[in-house]
Amino acid sequence: EINLDALTHNLSVVRQHASQAKIMAVIKANAYGHGMLQVARHLEEKVDALAVACIEEALVLRQAGIKSRLVILQGFHHQQHLVLCDKYQLEPVCHQYWQVEMLLAATLTQAINIWLKADTGMHRLGMSVDETQLACEHLSNHKNIQKIHLMSHFANADQVDHALNVQQLESFNQLQATLK
Repeated sequence: EINLDALTHNLSVVRQHASQAKIMAVIKANAYGHGMLQVARHLEEKVDALAVACIEEALVLRQAGIKSRLVILQGFHHQQHLVLCDKYQLEPVCHQYWQVEMLLAATLTQAINIWLKADTGMHRLGMSVDETQLACEHLSNHKNIQKIHLMSHFANADQVDHALNVQQLESFNQLQATLK
C-alpha cells in the first residue's frame, strides 16, 4: 500500500536537503511494488524526470499518457530499442561501449538525450573512466545526440561515511571536469 501524501512529504524532505538539485524519481519494478502508474501520475508534475529499468516499463508509461522525461536505466540491447527511444523520446543509459557504437551507427529521426554511466568504483555496471571519456568525445556533436548526461552509482550510498563514497565522488568529479 502506498500513501501518496507520505511520498509527497518524502520528496519535500529530499528537496530541503538538495534544494538546487534536479530530482529523478526511480520507479522501476512497478515502483518497487507500489504501482508504477499510480506513482508516476502522482510524481509527474513534482519531479524533473522518472527512471525505469527497461524499455518495456517506459512504454507502459508512455501508452498511459505520461509525458515526463523517462530515463531507461538498463539502456538498450538492440537496434529496435533505439528505434523506440527515438519514437517515444526515451533517454537510455549507456553502460557498455558497444551501446555507444550502436548509437553512433543508428539512423534516428531526431536527436535523443542519453546518459553515460561511468564505473567509479561499484564495479557492477558502467564504462571505465577512459571509455566514458572516449564515448563522450565520439558522441559530442553527433546527429543522434541532443544532450549527454553523466552518471555513476555509489556502491555504499546507504553508508554516508563510507570511504569508497569519497573516492567515487572524487573520481566522478575528476571525470566531469575533463569532459566538455
